Amino acid sequence: MATPHQHGHGHGHGHKHEREHFDAEAADWDSKPGLKEASRDAMEAIMKYVPGMESEGKNKDVLEIGCGTGLLSYMLAPHVRTLLGLDTSAGMIAAFDAKRAAGTAAAPNVAALELELAAAADPALVAASRALLERAGAGADADAAAGTFDLVVSHLTMHHIPDMRALLALVHDGVLRPGGYVAVTDFEDTGPGAELFHPRDKRHLPERHGLVPGEMEALLREVGFDEVSVVRGAFEMVHEVEPEENGGKKTRGFPFVVCVGGKKAA
Repeated sequence: MATPHQHGHGHGHGHKHEREHFDAEAADWDSKPGLKEASRDAMEAIMKYVPGMESEGKNKDVLEIGCGTGLLSYMLAPHVRTLLGLDTSAGMIAAFDAKRAAGTAAAPNVAALELELAAAADPALVAASRALLERAGAGADADAAAGTFDLVVSHLTMHHIPDMRALLALVHDGVLRPGGYVAVTDFEDTGPGAELFHPRDKRHLPERHGLVPGEMEALLREVGFDEVSVVRGAFEMVHEVEPEENGGKKTRGFPFVVCVGGKKAA
């Protein structure tokens, strides 16, 4: 299986020039218009569309691919047992950690790791996961559970992934526990106009201008997920765009899809 290179929207996944771009933007990332609201909407969508989150979330261990500065991570943290964020941008991870150090995000059940998810049972991933589980009081179960998760989430990152199939297969086969779920939130490729999500000087960075709902449903099924659901228009992100490309308007609403897949229980 091909190695899935990851590089997210503000989540610093992938090629060197993209990581450098996200490293440079990390300090001011949270002040970008619409990002906090979209993260809040993504958190609420995860709680709504992932089975068992409302009733059993506090027992779930979560992995976030493309955690960035932790906007979604710290919102989701109170609803789960542990959350481990991954990002390949050192700047984003530094911003993530600075929030906890400053006391602006008091979440003892959260940690972040500078890592590209390329294989199951990565030693750094297992070690960070075990430390969180031990902190959460998992006791003797920590060793067996380390490096696997009940839920894998990814927000505004998948449109940067060159090989989505390979990444989703890795999540299904090597990261999720039996009965676990993946939940992807990203803007939809609605055709002409979707490319406006990125400014012209950065339009070469993403792999695609949003996700195609039918393609995501097919990919999730192909790699083994069942209980697949793709919700179109789950929420909308109002995003700054270049007015001359948008009829003179400075903002545009971009609809988001929520893609959920369940792994069969053992």
